Amino acid sequence: MKAEPGSIKEFISTQKRTFVIPVFQRQYTWTIQNCETLIKDIENIILTNKRHYFGNIVFYVQETNAISAESIIALIDGQQRVTTIMLLLAAIAQNEEKETKESLYKTYLQINSEETIKLKQTLSDRDMYDAIIREETDKYSDSQKDCPTYKNFEYFSSIINKHTAEEWLKAIDRLDIVSLDLDLSQDSESPQIIFESMNSTGKPLNTAELMCNFLLMDISLDAQEQYYKDNWLIIVERLRNSEEIQKFLNTYLTLKNKVKTVNGNEYTDYKNTYKKFVNNTKEGIEDLRKYSEYYQYILAPIKFEKNKELSEILQDIDELQISAIFPFILLLFDFQKENKISYEEIAKILNIFVNIIMRIRISNSEAGGSYLQSFVNHLIKKIEKSKDFDESQFEEILFAYSDSRLIIDDKDFKDSFTKFDAYNSKNKNYLFRKLEFKLSNDRENWKPKSIEHILPKTLTPYWKAKLSKEDDEAISLHSEFVHKIGNLAPMNQKDNSANGQKPYSEKKKLLKASSWKVTQNIPDEYGDWTIESIKKRTKKLSELAVKVWKIPKRGK
Repeated sequence: MKAEPGSIKEFISTQKRTFVIPVFQRQYTWTIQNCETLIKDIENIILTNKRHYFGNIVFYVQETNAISAESIIALIDGQQRVTTIMLLLAAIAQNEEKETKESLYKTYLQINSEETIKLKQTLSDRDMYDAIIREETDKYSDSQKDCPTYKNFEYFSSIINKHTAEEWLKAIDRLDIVSLDLDLSQDSESPQIIFESMNSTGKPLNTAELMCNFLLMDISLDAQEQYYKDNWLIIVERLRNSEEIQKFLNTYLTLKNKVKTVNGNEYTDYKNTYKKFVNNTKEGIEDLRKYSEYYQYILAPIKFEKNKELSEILQDIDELQISAIFPFILLLFDFQKENKISYEEIAKILNIFVNIIMRIRISNSEAGGSYLQSFVNHLIKKIEKSKDFDESQFEEILFAYSDSRLIIDDKDFKDSFTKFDAYNSKNKNYLFRKLEFKLSNDRENWKPKSIEHILPKTLTPYWKAKLSKEDDEAISLHSEFVHKIGNLAPMNQKDNSANGQKPYSEKKKLLKASSWKVTQNIPDEYGDWTIESIKKRTKKLSELAVKVWKIPKRGK
């Protein structure tokens, strides 16, 4: 690394240099407040003639023309300050007469031999920055100008007449920097290591930014932009934000390494392991783009239109937040891409998986969490090299692996279903929807607007007397049965509120009027509402639940 002290003006004015901000860098974010602070520092220099330290500029020479000696300089750190000074210089130049303006442009803003703009911005900032330098901002709308690049230029233009161009330039020449050339021709640390070192001392980059940098930094600047457009931007568009990119990367690494990546370790794990499954970062970003297509189906299953049954199951998985099986889903979609499995078979397999997990959740089995994750990793290892895969092969692996913790049989499931607190379950809307589908095949009642407690949550004198003559026993029975699934009925909010704590005889009319068949049937089947009624309905729903969340049986 070569360190050279100087001024920011000297650094920018050096001829035969084109500055490039790599596509993986953050977009320009300086605020008006940052610019006001800079102007105060510059005006203090004008007043006192003292020098002011403006920080380090870290760069490396990406390319040098052997004939013209013109260099392309990639800015690794300091691009925000370089951009800001360039905008200030543009404001100074555009406030001058033609001759002085042309001189300033040739010295600071354009390459001498041609009108090539000296600073090549990232894609998100380039159009506006170039328009400012070319004085073509009139063609942009007010909303397009609502960005830091234009706002800061506009601010500089508004205060530029406070001093002469000569005064501004002399002061800028006293903004001291240390330019650090990484000098890739020497046996020095790579730009990647330097970049990570700087990230540990400044505003931390998120996982998505670190990944973008890692995947693109070793690619030539020209190819960087193409890879960024053809791959990284597609990943970002599919996954929407940096948080989802991090979750996707976690899922991807779990699939590839067959070991769960700890949240927050995605970037480090990728760097340490990516060469196990790709040869270089170019292949790496292409592979991530491929799997991001599959992951977007998990993120937005309602938009998956290639198979209706599979779309519905993916929506169930999304609602239930079954992230442990996401790596397996990515693999299944990749199998489909390679014609190893059909969408219909994927739907069947995932349906079994969802049913297994729902039985585990309702039974509060220890098979959840890490045990489920271990099975998913085992499953991936077993099938990743398969030439084909189907429901029967999945069942074979399932039964060979399980020591009864994953498989909750019908008897145990029914028993658990009658005991669990359905109302306080985070899955209660899903539970009622699936029960309703089984009864009526009704896809309109997607989510209950509210859940009615037939025996109300608040124990009134009427309901207390129905439960027991003894207050303590009535309170105990109420506590035991009020949230059982047999006491719950999906209804619209208005009817639920209207029923409130009324006697059952008064509730029956609105229960029967419900659009939900699972609720409509109650008045006809139960003349009165007692603890026995709740038990009877709970048992009936548990028998229905066995059919809804059906799983394969060992040996069949």
